Amino acid sequence: MARAQASKLLDQLLGHNRDGEDKQVLDFMDIAVCRPFLFGICPNEMFLNTKMDMGECLKMHNIAFKAEFEKRSEQEDYGFEEEVLNYLQEIIRDVDQKIKQAKDALEEQEESAEAEQKAQKIHYLAAQIGEKIALAESLGSDGQVEECLKIMQEVEDIKLEKQTVDEEYRGIAPVSSQQAQKLRVCEVCSAYLSLYDNDRRLADHFGGKLHLGFVNVREKMKELEEVSCLLFCCEAPANRWLCVCM
Repeated sequence: MARAQASKLLDQLLGHNRDGEDKQVLDFMDIAVCRPFLFGICPNEMFLNTKMDMGECLKMHNIAFKAEFEKRSEQEDYGFEEEVLNYLQEIIRDVDQKIKQAKDALEEQEESAEAEQKAQKIHYLAAQIGEKIALAESLGSDGQVEECLKIMQEVEDIKLEKQTVDEEYRGIAPVSSQQAQKLRVCEVCSAYLSLYDNDRRLADHFGGKLHLGFVNVREKMKELEEVSCLLFCCEAPANRWLCVCM
């Protein structure tokens, strides 16, 4: 396994014909090159060993080709954006469908409107705590101690607010709801989160490989949608009235 990983890294840096073997010399235009990788994102690689594992990418990841593409694409449109955008949209459509199905199933849990509102607020604050703890840990690892401490102070403030809302929820929610896990679905990656998840569990989720992978996919998809809109709508006068990105 270690040897295979080392070989893959060398292929990225030096190319598949690094050993002087009689192989066809490729460039970034070749169909064997991973198009999403050229844009800095390969879902196969990001979701490896997660519940969304798509298997190892069978296409070539070559850092030199990526750098060449980034340089040359500033002067010429190779039309890769639409291909990669369609691929990312397909992935997001699939996970969004899972999110909808999970949310529909959870809606069967009956609760008063006020209690449900409080529960949603608790989930929102818990998400803020998890995201900020994950961010603080990343900043701490990078040596940004002051920023890390600042974020952790924000976490403490949110915890106090969450505690207040949690007490209000317990005062109006049925005992059966309080004893249940009270799940909700992550709007980004479709994972289930509990109203009673502790800080460590929240940080592990929001700083985890699966969640961050879908964050990256959604951000890249939005970026490419904006590029696609500019190319199709804004640069063609006849299509400008269709533009939704301005």
